[in-house]
Amino acid sequence: MLRFLLSFVLLLALAVRADFSNSDKRNLLTALDSPQGVTILGGKYTVFNIDQYGNLDDENPIKSSSEQNKWTVQKGEAWKTTPIVGDSCIRSNLGVGKDYDGRQISLTFQVTGPGVFSFYYKTSTYSAYFSDYIIAYIDGEEAGFQAEGYDEEGTGNGDWQLKEEEDVSENFISIVVPGGPVTINEEEGDPREYLHTGEDALWQHEITFVFYKDEPYYEDYDDNGKPIGSSYVPDGPVKPIKPDKDDYDGDLDAYNEDLNVYNEEELPYYNTALANFGNCVWLDGVTWTPEEPTLDFVEEELVAYDEGIIPLVTNADELNFQVHYTTNGTIPTENSPLYNSEDGILVTRSCVIHAKMFRNSTTPYEPELMISAPVTILTSPPELTATTQEDGSVLVTANAYEGNTIRYTTNGKAPTATSSVWPGDLSLSEPTTVQALCTRPGLSASEVVSLEVTRCAPPVVTCLENGVVEPNAVFTGEGLSIEASAEEGSTLRYSLNSGVSQPYFEAVSAGDSQTIAVQAIQDGFLPSEPVVVTARKATATQEIGPGLKPGWNLVELPLALTAASIARLGEDWAVYTFDNSTGCYQKPSVLYPGEVVLLFVPKEAATTTLLGAEVGISPVPERGWNLLAPLVKPANSTLWRWNGNTFEPVAPSDFTPGEPLLIYRSR
Repeated sequence: MLRFLLSFVLLLALAVRADFSNSDKRNLLTALDSPQGVTILGGKYTVFNIDQYGNLDDENPIKSSSEQNKWTVQKGEAWKTTPIVGDSCIRSNLGVGKDYDGRQISLTFQVTGPGVFSFYYKTSTYSAYFSDYIIAYIDGEEAGFQAEGYDEEGTGNGDWQLKEEEDVSENFISIVVPGGPVTINEEEGDPREYLHTGEDALWQHEITFVFYKDEPYYEDYDDNGKPIGSSYVPDGPVKPIKPDKDDYDGDLDAYNEDLNVYNEEELPYYNTALANFGNCVWLDGVTWTPEEPTLDFVEEELVAYDEGIIPLVTNADELNFQVHYTTNGTIPTENSPLYNSEDGILVTRSCVIHAKMFRNSTTPYEPELMISAPVTILTSPPELTATTQEDGSVLVTANAYEGNTIRYTTNGKAPTATSSVWPGDLSLSEPTTVQALCTRPGLSASEVVSLEVTRCAPPVVTCLENGVVEPNAVFTGEGLSIEASAEEGSTLRYSLNSGVSQPYFEAVSAGDSQTIAVQAIQDGFLPSEPVVVTARKATATQEIGPGLKPGWNLVELPLALTAASIARLGEDWAVYTFDNSTGCYQKPSVLYPGEVVLLFVPKEAATTTLLGAEVGISPVPERGWNLLAPLVKPANSTLWRWNGNTFEPVAPSDFTPGEPLLIYRSR
């Protein structure tokens, strides 16, 4: 079974500094084909004690030193598998047998990140049982690479590979090394094993491989569960046993077949060198691919408003590089402003940005890495907001970017850079269109924004008597119920007989004759024009007809009639109204006050008394020409009467109420 607590073992692995000699380091790097950018720092060898139960004593290591670093150069075949690169690789051997259980060896490489550390590896362990394994760490943290033995037969005849790792391409393992400085714990000091110095010290990362020896074994237990004896299974190949003819009970064919396998296949592979194949790990083809510097703009077209913050896409901070920039058209030098990713590049006028990569404060990166792009700075427009005040007026406020000047108009003309400066707030009580723009020194004026202050849509007011709609607001019983509705987002207020305005929540009872005025209100709008309805109670009787001449008369009916009154009128006279849908006159079933009707009077000065009728108020004629029979002479108007041949003016003293006339209203 695995008996290591990995985090603790790693600390032990990194606990003692173990420097190789310079010649040892050179030999190991040469065996790995001298990878560029990779330095070997050293290795450690640690031995742990195993108690009588086969458990690791992780409190007290027996030995922790570099006296036996165990890393050696191996040329030629790496035990039946040719090294991937060149003619050599490096190898570590922790020994064979149970006496070597609980040992580990580490090897640490150094690179200047970020980048990708790649390698081939091979291990001899017998993974059919719990066995040896290898783990990689970056600056003391697991790097996501851990492998046990690949060869379940224990013969060591496998390829260089990572067992059961489907996403590994061509048996090549890669570890991504992060960029930026290595985190240092101020209380415990540098968490890395080796102390680094120099300009790039904080960017130098350690990649450590730790090979653990975990010798598998079988155990027998007594009746009390105490282990009695251990039978270890060695890593690597086991010496084959030559077939014994006495074991085959005279079956010579089977004996000869097994003997042939023993002579031709097994025995040639077993020799002293191959026996040492167990308990080993090999590394080869180590390469370091540093991350290339990048420098670019976030957007292809750089447009900002007022004061633009232009960010760059770069990994300079991770590489310990520097970026210098200019906004005056010159090529950046080491004396130009230094780019900071947290601040970006502040630009207040349209210009061209040049940004250039430097390896340090004085040395440009080679080959030259520089980018350039024009930046357009525009003036942002103001933001206009309308708020309705308690008195019904609308307060218009304007906000703009700091340093911008707001200019505006309310006369329907678009503002310019010389228009009036915004006074603060505008209080409006009539429908008005406010237009505004912003100006900024050195920049063109912004686009124009508009805010139209209008009135709310008027409410819809409905009159009902006993639940039945009464379009003429005339009631014959107790009174009318007045209901009002408005567009979504609006609220309603009403007043009775020019009294105090109050919120409208539900239908209002008209009671006796009275006038109700309803307004719609919505924030950001002026209140709507009031919708005024006058409720009237019908009189008991009403006469119609005095002054009518025999024959046809065109009369504006000044009455609100009940159904009985309409029937009574039809009995005495012929009554016709014009039907727009058919384009002809026909007998009506409903008559409204102010409606123009044709009456045929059979005799001179005929009169008719109608029950439940009321004198109505003639509708105010629209501006222009109207054909009406008014009850009173409308203001601001002139009248004409048809004399049989043409229309002639009617003197005010000669005006007869109810007489069909042509009326011209001037305003």
